[in-house]
Amino acid sequence: IAGMTQEIRLYKDGRLMNQSPSKAPKPNQGQVIRMIPKAEVKAFRKLLESHHFGQFDGLRYSALKSATDYFTFTLGNWQTTVQYVDGELPPDLEQIVKAWRSLVSPR
Repeated sequence: IAGMTQEIRLYKDGRLMNQSPSKAPKPNQGQVIRMIPKAEVKAFRKLLESHHFGQFDGLRYSALKSATDYFTFTLGNWQTTVQYVDGELPPDLEQIVKAWRSLVSPR
């Protein structure tokens, strides 16, 4: 069993950065994956508001007890952090996760 961590951050200016420990030479530095247009960053922030991201703060959506191998994801911003595994999520959170994956997926 290997523990892996990957941290991807989106900054206001559109920088999408890999902050993973193995990729970042120094704290608070990382590798720029690409630039996201500011309009898309703004749209994502609006989506967080419209889907009430804050209601998920501190919650954890776990895997089924029968699951033995899965990834745990943490999605957060300056005020909210939620953990989840792939599976059934509340509709608002599902839309947020879908939008995030769209932003970070290779284009």
